[in-house]
Amino acid sequence: MKRKFEVLFMEEAERFIENLPPKPREKLLYNLKKAQLMNDARLFKKIHANIWEFRTISHKKQYRLFAFWDNESRAMVICTHGIIKKTCNYSAPSG
Repeated sequence: MKRKFEVLFMEEAERFIENLPPKPREKLLYNLKKAQLMNDARLFKKIHANIWEFRTISHKKQYRLFAFWDNESRAMVICTHGIIKKTCNYSAPSG
């Protein structure tokens, strides 16, 4: 299967990935490769005009890697940085 785009990591994004624990890092990299092959908004989606994010959930945490499309090649996504967010496990208020 042919990749739909290439991924380039800026220094901060590389550091983010390198500093992740092994299991979440493996899952994030797996999901990046999967997103390159297929359209899946659970893995890679537009969140603002020119900002996109790769998303991975592992061990009750969300790992997000922010990126944008390279305007010249239109076949490359440039990852800038990442964050770790605890997943929200709450029940809706009754009323």
